[in-house]
Amino acid sequence: MSIPKVFVLGLDGASWKILKPMTKELELKFFKTIFKKGSFGDNKSVIPPITGTAWPSIFTGKNPGKHGVFDFITVKDDFSTEYNSSFNVKSEFLWETLEKNNIKCGIINIPFSSPFRTKITFGEGDHLTKDWVNFSWPKSTTLGIRADNPAFEKRFFEVLDIQFKEIDFVLKNKETDFFAINIFINDTITHFRLKNKLLIKKYLLKLDKYLMDLYDKIKDESNLFIISDHGMHETFGWFFTNNWLENNGFLVFKKKKKYIFSRIFLNKKLFDKLVKIITFMVLKTGLIKFVGIRIKKLFHRKIKTQFRDSQFLYPHIVAKNIDWKKTKAYGIGSHGVIRINLKGREKNGCVEQKDYEKVKNDIIKKLKKIKGIEVFKREEIYSGKFTKQAPDILFEIEDGQYKSANSYNLKKKEFTKEGPNKIDADHSIYGIFCCLGKNIVNKEIKCSILDLTPTILHIFNIPIPKDMDGRVLTEIFKDKRKKLFQKKKIFEVGELSI
Repeated sequence: MSIPKVFVLGLDGASWKILKPMTKELELKFFKTIFKKGSFGDNKSVIPPITGTAWPSIFTGKNPGKHGVFDFITVKDDFSTEYNSSFNVKSEFLWETLEKNNIKCGIINIPFSSPFRTKITFGEGDHLTKDWVNFSWPKSTTLGIRADNPAFEKRFFEVLDIQFKEIDFVLKNKETDFFAINIFINDTITHFRLKNKLLIKKYLLKLDKYLMDLYDKIKDESNLFIISDHGMHETFGWFFTNNWLENNGFLVFKKKKKYIFSRIFLNKKLFDKLVKIITFMVLKTGLIKFVGIRIKKLFHRKIKTQFRDSQFLYPHIVAKNIDWKKTKAYGIGSHGVIRINLKGREKNGCVEQKDYEKVKNDIIKKLKKIKGIEVFKREEIYSGKFTKQAPDILFEIEDGQYKSANSYNLKKKEFTKEGPNKIDADHSIYGIFCCLGKNIVNKEIKCSILDLTPTILHIFNIPIPKDMDGRVLTEIFKDKRKKLFQKKKIFEVGELSI
């Protein structure tokens, strides 16, 4: 068995607000070990605190203004969108730096890690862009079914088992110095089943056993880091950004345009009803005999894609129905974001450059009337050459207790209890950090997700690039490592060209 010197396990979306009380109630052995022997604390995420933005920040040590990824998607000049991949990340990943220094790395299921851009010892890409390098695994680690499917919970536990079997396989068969894997389904079960307390308890007991077994196998040779990209809060409802913008006069639809088929996909109940009607007609008329299995699969995939795309306000659904000459701002993205319809930047921009700050400040002033909201200008939270690619305004409501939706509510309500998806929880700003190892002290700390990469570079005695925003968590190490850090040189790296 080959034990990596550093083992990073991501528990996507894990939160101390859930784990701490459950550790006490369920006597979770691994997490009790963390509190007794390891370093741990709140792990502050970036804004917005979502997977698409956070994981590139974790493994570059930089804020999104420097690595260039602000969402799962990138909004193009023509208002179309596309999913991001590793090639959208304009900074060097931790494992790329390590491999250049002859440190063997294994990466599995880290969001936006793939396609792998440079040499890597072995890797399995993320669930959006699968890529395999010197590695194969016969069983899928993606759920493959919706949360409302009756088989969801059974499949969930199957995937959990598969991922930890995959970890065992790596430990027994792969030689690495650094290994990282993300347990993405932790995020999924919290989103969709947090209110099912019995199920959550069953999951945490099983997860805790897996983590304790893992720690027992590697504790003599490895530093084990367990982190999350963001936290989770139980949700109270939804906030519809584009309804708010319309109600406040910043977004205008074409009055005489028939857009029921554009908006119908923005409402889950209407969408489901339409699919049932079409399916009934196809079956009743016998058309299914003529369309063939390939056409049937294509139809199903297209319908699913259109519903998914609707939540991101894709252009082929609603953009053509917006009066761009009168629209000053719109929401597009997977979280609380607003973009100014700036002339010269947007395809159909109408806001003059001289009016940009005024329009932005007017929107912020009105947003701040919403109870519990935090509003940010992009330049307040980002720094770096890609900052101007970020949304102009970002916001959080009650630290994620109200989920922001950029789809459209047909009833024109800004706040509702129900939204496009039935969820129990959504993202919050503070996730978890914990570390166990021979040279790790027992201490509660405060840290940022940007701190992991410089801290691991420190462990491998590699100088820290000047442009990293994160810091070395010297407080988690015993004195010997602190003194070593004081002697290290900080250097500057050139821009990554991809």
